[in-house]
Amino acid sequence: MSQQGTTWPVLKRLNRDYLRPHWGRLVLAVICMLFTSVCMGVFAHLIEPLIDEVLKPGGSPLLYVLPGFIVGLFFFKAIAEFVQNYLMERTGMWMVADIQRDLYEKLINQDMMFFLQYSPATLSSRFLFDLQRLRQALSMVVAGSMRDSSMVIAMIANLLHKDWRLALMSMVVLPAVLFPVKRIGHNMRRYANKSQDQAGHLAAVIHEGFTCNRLVKTFTMEAHEVNRANQSIDDARDIMLKTASLRSLTSPIVEFIGMVTFAGVVFYAATEVRTGNLTAGGFTSFITSLLLIYRPLKGLSNVNNMMQEGLAAAARAFILIDQKPLIVDAPKAKPLHLKKGEVRFHNITVTYPDGTIAVTDFDLTIKPGHTVAVVGPSGAGKSTLMNLIPRFFDVSGGAVEVDGQDVKTLTLQSLRQQVALVSQEVALLNDTIYNNIAYGRPSASRKEVEQAAKDAAAHDFITKLDDGYNTLVGEGGLKLSGGQRQRIAIARALLKNAPILLLDEATSNLDTQSERLVQEALERLMKGRTTLVVAHRLSTIQNADLIVVMEKGRIVDSGTHQTLLKKK
Repeated sequence: MSQQGTTWPVLKRLNRDYLRPHWGRLVLAVICMLFTSVCMGVFAHLIEPLIDEVLKPGGSPLLYVLPGFIVGLFFFKAIAEFVQNYLMERTGMWMVADIQRDLYEKLINQDMMFFLQYSPATLSSRFLFDLQRLRQALSMVVAGSMRDSSMVIAMIANLLHKDWRLALMSMVVLPAVLFPVKRIGHNMRRYANKSQDQAGHLAAVIHEGFTCNRLVKTFTMEAHEVNRANQSIDDARDIMLKTASLRSLTSPIVEFIGMVTFAGVVFYAATEVRTGNLTAGGFTSFITSLLLIYRPLKGLSNVNNMMQEGLAAAARAFILIDQKPLIVDAPKAKPLHLKKGEVRFHNITVTYPDGTIAVTDFDLTIKPGHTVAVVGPSGAGKSTLMNLIPRFFDVSGGAVEVDGQDVKTLTLQSLRQQVALVSQEVALLNDTIYNNIAYGRPSASRKEVEQAAKDAAAHDFITKLDDGYNTLVGEGGLKLSGGQRQRIAIARALLKNAPILLLDEATSNLDTQSERLVQEALERLMKGRTTLVVAHRLSTIQNADLIVVMEKGRIVDSGTHQTLLKKK
């Protein structure tokens, strides 16, 4: 579905996938809407006997019946209106919640290449703000269109009953209104897309300013970031102003056309009253219906604008939902049968979508239980190798094998369950320390979690915290030091107890004391595991069984630490 997808395909999909389960409540809401419209139609009709009978000299028995009937009518109308509004709000909230569930499930299962295309701030903006706009549109459009259209029908019925000629004359307003409303709605859809895109860009700018605050302050770039944010804010404001101008244009157009029609009808009706073809009560009832029809008619014109904004949000959500991951299980994928844990890169080549060759003609075998370190300048392809074993990326040529099994033929779950990763940028959830460690194996016991923390040299500092293992680490582990975060990541990897271990610059950002503690924990973690290490610090790799030197995606030398030192 394209972002400019037409109205009907989006509406049909919303109905088929998300509205259909709520049709029972929707039907009840529609019945309530029809009842409220009928109540208003009856009220408009009662104006005639109220004036012609109740208010005539000498009075009428209706004086003792009609007021009470009107009170009862509006009492039941109020109940029906409450039920209708509640059911429509509930339906809108449930639909958006269902879309959010589907969208999050799709996003969380996307591959790494997808997250290089979309920033977290952009995805969050679509997930939260776009879909909230859709929720508002659903509540207003579905409820508003049905309520207002039924009200228009009820009022037209009363108009036709009072005087069909006057009714036909007053209905010339409908085609006169439809054309400008349709044109405005088309432009609203276009500007709604632009507005939502700009909102995502603004969210990304603000997110970067907050998350990279230390960088901003280090280089005294506060003014630059303020200018970036101001430019994005101004762009978002300008687009929203255009949207607001279109939205504001609808009501005056409808109002002007309606009042021109109203003036003509009043003039003609007055002549009918003078000739005796229409009573004063009938005229008042007719005018009441005409005035009552104005609000729902105006509401219907605004419904189109709101619908276009909501459909633009839905189309953007469907684009993400429909986007297929590039890396998925093969049709006949099998679970990994791990025997020893040997990893082999068999003459692999990796080319990124933009044509950049990251790794070429690379051949390497990591024996079970051995540690292989990869060194080389930035851009040599070291981290790319890390991403190939758990299939974060796929090779363009050759094969990556685990115990002789091509990773492309294995189920992703069985493969990744056998791999643990500790990287330079530690990923911690804004949760307790305990839950962050237990993330490696949620079924682990308390004793196993604490043992993993002890093996990672983390238990002592954890128990000294006020809340111990229940300490909240903050977003990204902000409340902990770099060394503490790294040891929690190691504890998590220890708890997972995967036979294949990937270490990506795991000690590069640590001070000497923290590095010593982390290095001791890493040595315990690597023991007996097939380990691939990417590192620059000598302390991390000097005990490796093999060190591979890479340049421009190729192996240029290999050997032990001592062998490579002799070769300088």
